[in-house]
Amino acid sequence: MAVACSDVTAPLTLTLPMSTVAIDAITAGSVYPSVVTDRSGRVHVVYYPGGGTLRYATCASLCIAASSWQVATIDTGLGYAQSDYRTSIGVDATGRVHVAYLDGVSGASSIDLTMYATCAQRCGSAAHWSRVPIDSDGAEPVLAAAASGSVSLFFKSTGWAYATCASGCDTLLNWHRATVDTGGLKDWTSIALDPAGGAHVAYLRMEFWAQLRYGACVTACDNAAAWQTTALPESVDFHSNPVLAAGSDGRLHLALNGSTYATCASVCTNAASWRVLSVDSTSFPVYAALAVSGDRVALAHSDLYDGGLRLATCSGNCVVRRSWTTQLVDPASAVGLGAVAIDGSGTIRVVYVANGRLIYAE
Repeated sequence: MAVACSDVTAPLTLTLPMSTVAIDAITAGSVYPSVVTDRSGRVHVVYYPGGGTLRYATCASLCIAASSWQVATIDTGLGYAQSDYRTSIGVDATGRVHVAYLDGVSGASSIDLTMYATCAQRCGSAAHWSRVPIDSDGAEPVLAAAASGSVSLFFKSTGWAYATCASGCDTLLNWHRATVDTGGLKDWTSIALDPAGGAHVAYLRMEFWAQLRYGACVTACDNAAAWQTTALPESVDFHSNPVLAAGSDGRLHLALNGSTYATCASVCTNAASWRVLSVDSTSFPVYAALAVSGDRVALAHSDLYDGGLRLATCSGNCVVRRSWTTQLVDPASAVGLGAVAIDGSGTIRVVYVANGRLIYAE
């Protein structure tokens, strides 16, 4: 990756706290929630609270009031170590909610089921959700929903697998898949869809070192030959988790290593097309979350050494460090991976776990 510029001016730091509210109690260890907003501004959250369950929470307005939230259980009886697995959520233009998650089945032979769940309306009630297993040897599923209602999944299987469905996605026969890449041990996955419908993925391939890789497909993405993949020579380590997002102009945004941000406007399979910079100064930034809306970019990350959840935001010219503003969302030492979304009005929504509670902040 090419370095963005020589600008080393520190970003502005805000001291005003975000408003927070506890949505639910969490008994699991490492909880990786996911959050998205729809066109009306409604907030949708999916997460593992512990006890072998997957839950969904939603709020239409006044979301800093606990009474504004509805919580429903999507799935129960989930297998081993489900609290260590990420969740992924998307909403299409009709308001239908799409969720990807993992169910582990232990026994004589352990199986990781890549699961998909969906709900068209009144999703605060468990009765309105339907579920289908997509893969019996998968892990780290991530999801992107197009405005048209089509859904794309990217996950670790026998290789890095891409699966897509145009409609009727609660029926397995409507899903089609392709292998994007093979080789090496697999870690951290991310997916984004651009406005033209092209699919973009980022992931780590672990061999003797951690290799950051990027893949792109313009059309017919359920055909393996339609994919191009390349290594991006950015320094990565065990705590790296690449997170991709696509802007309305087609520009790609990538968060990595907690507070590292990269962007690419075109020909992104060429490593030299990417511009990269650090947007925050913390002791050990890890576990990035990313959201993009228009020119606005939000990057949330945890500080492994000093603790707490931090947020870095930019509203244009984001390849310049002084364009970024940073703030501390929560100083709690036991904050894990956060999730971030930006609604149509530009309001940033953050969801994370701290002190045994699922917290919403704005």
